[in-house]
Amino acid sequence: MKELTESQRAAARRTLARNAVNADELRMFLEMCGLVPGQPSQPRPDRGGALVSADKVSAHIDRLRDAGWSLIDIADRSGVSYPTVGNLATKSQRQTIKSTADAILALEVDE
Repeated sequence: MKELTESQRAAARRTLARNAVNADELRMFLEMCGLVPGQPSQPRPDRGGALVSADKVSAHIDRLRDAGWSLIDIADRSGVSYPTVGNLATKSQRQTIKSTADAILALEVDE
C-alpha cells in the first residue's frame, strides 16, 4: 500500500472533518484510516499552567467555524490536540490551560 504524503493526509483529515456527525465519530474515522495516533500508552506528563475560563475560547472557535475552519484546521494551526479543540467547541470543557487558550485565541479569523 502506498504511503500518503502529508498534504494528502491533511486533505483526508479535512474531508473526514466535514462529513463526521460529531467529534467521537471523527476520531474513530481518523484512527481507522491511520490519520491520527491511537491513545498514548503512558499517561501524559502534567502540563501545568493556570486554568482559565473556556468561554472566550469556545466563542472564538465558533467564529472560526463560521469563517469555514474545521476543528482539525483549528487543531493543526494552533498546535492544540483535536480532542481538546472538540471539547472546547462543544462547550463540554469549562476551563482550559492558559497556554491552550492563548494558542487558539492567537488564530485570526481571516487567515
